[in-house]
Amino acid sequence: MHFVYGLRDEGPPPFGLVEYLAMRSAKEVHASKVYLHCVHAPQASYWWNKAREFVTVVRHPAVLEYADRCTAHHAHRADTLRLSVLQKYGGIYLDMDVLSIRPFPASIREHAEFVMAWQDSHVADTVRSRKEHYGLCNAGMLSVPKARFVRLWQKSYEHFRTNGRDRWWDEHSVILPANLTDEHPELVREHLITPLPAKHMWVPLWDRIETAVL
Repeated sequence: MHFVYGLRDEGPPPFGLVEYLAMRSAKEVHASKVYLHCVHAPQASYWWNKAREFVTVVRHPAVLEYADRCTAHHAHRADTLRLSVLQKYGGIYLDMDVLSIRPFPASIREHAEFVMAWQDSHVADTVRSRKEHYGLCNAGMLSVPKARFVRLWQKSYEHFRTNGRDRWWDEHSVILPANLTDEHPELVREHLITPLPAKHMWVPLWDRIETAVL
């Protein structure tokens, strides 16, 4: 199990109950070792002390470029770091706000080289307005080491162009893997990418939560 956190320029991030539950549920459901990949380890707190009982911290240097392109926002640094970690070690990556309910089916774990789930947020007035799905969500991924789909994805960063909260904010994290999957159906046939229905992983989806809160 891999988590990426603490890449902000401001230093050590807070660590509370939500972060603890994400990591604890991952350990219990997936019965696996849990690694936290970070530049800055979390701030000292009750919940971080509890997490340290089962979490292995892996520190990384602060990197502001990827594939010779600037990654100005910490979220985009997290996007590239999670791909690098999965490409090297394999395993499961999850965001720090994702709770694990049940494990991936054995058939997927045994035969799929790389797994993501569709993100069914609104497609109207987006670059994928004519597609069934908005994108493939990188908040949770299952991978073998040196997955070929990840290699294609990483290569695409040669054309990375976002500087933060702009029109290309999630182009490489969500839109691009979906485009690769749509444009190359042979990747699915050969199990190089296994796209799962959104309901298998993202319940509730982030935009449903925002609507409920508002």
